[in-house]
Amino acid sequence: MLFSSTSLSVARILAESTAASTNVTTVLNCTNVTTCNSTTLDVTPIAGGGTSTLTRTNCSTYENCSNVTVAGEQPYVCPSWCWLVGSALIIFSSFANVIGFLLQKKAHQYEQELLAQGLQPPSFLGLPMNWYWFFGFILLVIIPTPFDMAALAFAGESLILPLGTGCTVIFGQFAAQFITGEIPTRRDWFATCFITVGIVLTTAFASHHTPNYTLDELLASYVHPIFAVILTISIVFFFIFGGIYHFNFPWAKNFRLLIIAIIPSILGAYVLIVVKTIGEITKNVGTGTENAWVDARTYIFFVILIGCAVNQILLMNKGLDEFSAIYYLPIYQTILMILGVVIGAFYYKEYESLHPIGFPVGMVFISIGIFVYERKDEEETENKVIPEGAEGLEGLDRRARAAALMKRLALQDSIEKVKEQNRAKHKAGDNFASLVNKKMSEENPAEKEVVPDP
Repeated sequence: MLFSSTSLSVARILAESTAASTNVTTVLNCTNVTTCNSTTLDVTPIAGGGTSTLTRTNCSTYENCSNVTVAGEQPYVCPSWCWLVGSALIIFSSFANVIGFLLQKKAHQYEQELLAQGLQPPSFLGLPMNWYWFFGFILLVIIPTPFDMAALAFAGESLILPLGTGCTVIFGQFAAQFITGEIPTRRDWFATCFITVGIVLTTAFASHHTPNYTLDELLASYVHPIFAVILTISIVFFFIFGGIYHFNFPWAKNFRLLIIAIIPSILGAYVLIVVKTIGEITKNVGTGTENAWVDARTYIFFVILIGCAVNQILLMNKGLDEFSAIYYLPIYQTILMILGVVIGAFYYKEYESLHPIGFPVGMVFISIGIFVYERKDEEETENKVIPEGAEGLEGLDRRARAAALMKRLALQDSIEKVKEQNRAKHKAGDNFASLVNKKMSEENPAEKEVVPDP
């Protein structure tokens, strides 16, 4: 299980390095002790033989207490610096995520360059099949996933999500100039300052507690009154916004971008909850708290994860196909971060340890930075690599852009052939006129040229 191996390894390392092997307890063990003494008072002979004895018995009871040492295993408690482990894991995951995203972007650029040269690059299901895309997929999906899971297992969602989102944007700004040739502008550096301040605030004022959750506690959180209300509201709004987007009502035309950003963000928020849940279950196995993998209820979370993640990606791509990434991505990233933090805070009860002022202010700074960085003016994106002949097609989706580019290249090729034919005809006319004029000049040098150049 690739998704859980990293969490399990980190959990075992932490358990071995922080657990106090035994929990030695001294208790007072007391028992009641009763002692009795009998005294003969009188012995009387009985007719026919024998005697009758009169005795008195005195009994006393007292407690006998002693100290007893009891040794038992100490329950695992993640140390106070556990959130630093989660932060380090999500920073590494963000870096790998950025490099993978830029490599996939480079794969599309490379494909457009081949199309501009009149070549047909290989593709599968609309995806470019080149080494840029394959390495990008590994760094974007396969490597970050277990690190994301481990990070969420050892730190709160309110800490990990803003930190990961902000680091992704900042790393992307530095790495883009080396991979895709995009040079940061002053606007980009301004956005970086906002995001950095937001990361510092959210990290300082987020929840730094790392409690352990058993499988029963995780399942019980779904029916907790507050979270049950939030879950119900999420489902209702998901179908309401989905219906509005599907039927494309005229009155909602101006809100279509916002709606298609909210729908996958709702699913993404619950994907994050389930990923953290699986990380918690795996952490419990590594620390010896419990082995929930043998419980069939654990696999309910995998069903939820697959269903939500697949639909989240499909809906997000609908938004990218319909709207420019410059406008869609900042709205989607901001809504996903806010919903993920809010819903996760109620599910894991992290709201009890969030700073009421410092944390929301940090979230606002990160959101502003994302909007400033992503929503660039047209003149600021002129340094973007655009294949020759593809100018003006950037707003289309990949397939439409490729088709339009092929038509444009075919039209340009036809125009060049017509121009070449006209130049050949013009050159032939020039040669004919020169010969006629030369002949007439030889016969009558006094006459001027009478055949004009065509």
